[in-house]
Amino acid sequence: MSNIRDVVIEGRMSSLDLALCAKYLVSIGMMPRSNSDLLNLCVQVAAYATKLEPFDTVADAREYLEGMGLGKLNRSGRGRLTANRAMQEETLIADGFDPSYGVKKRTKAISDEEFKQMVEQALKNSEGGDTGA
Repeated sequence: MSNIRDVVIEGRMSSLDLALCAKYLVSIGMMPRSNSDLLNLCVQVAAYATKLEPFDTVADAREYLEGMGLGKLNRSGRGRLTANRAMQEETLIADGFDPSYGVKKRTKAISDEEFKQMVEQALKNSEGGDTGA
């Protein structure tokens, strides 16, 4: 699964530490484009540096954080839809469906209702039902 930005989080930190992280990122050729991008890159570098086995799904990662008492992600609601969509896509992938199939065939953004209809049609087709032709 790609690295989907499904968490909106706000926190306090030292500008000294943040600037040092930014300096490191620039030194390895990564130029942050925004505050959000800077924090995302810092977290990615730290996560990859651990060399621990990554979580398989967004749902697994969120469950782990909730178990630590850190599950209050996206308090303002921003990013909630992104997280929900990521978890839906993971479920579809686990069921053998490629959720990007319909997206590749379209050039405009689709609504959640259109996405749901596409998934239902694809599942019907995979069960040997209507082929849509």
